[in-house]
Amino acid sequence: MERSYKKMYFDLFRMLAMAVEAMDEKDMFKARKILIAAMQAAEEANMEMDIIPEE
Repeated sequence: MERSYKKMYFDLFRMLAMAVEAMDEKDMFKARKILIAAMQAAEEANMEMDIIPEE
């Protein structure tokens, strides 16, 4: 699946906003869960991208 850093950035930013909203609601468990999911999704997307071809 083709992904771009721009899409990865916006996906990560959206999840960070969701985590901040959860913190505002004093739901730290939900915020932590969202942040962990964001980290995992970003890492997975990064691993799928082949920006610099191997020589």
